[in-house]
Amino acid sequence: MWALILSNKVSEITEIDPNGRFHESLSWLSCGDEVGCGWDYNDGVFSESEPYQPTVTEQIAALE
Repeated sequence: MWALILSNKVSEITEIDPNGRFHESLSWLSCGDEVGCGWDYNDGVFSESEPYQPTVTEQIAALE
């Protein structure tokens, strides 16, 4: 499996080796099967992201 990393986030996953298939400026890294889109990638480590928690102000605004 390979993960496309954009801004320290896994943006896309593929089972097909991306080598030579995409522009060289894109950062594809080998990863385990457990890694999914939206995961974080920091200091060479993949980790599952914490779910987004809207602020109270955002929750109130959504009700209006």
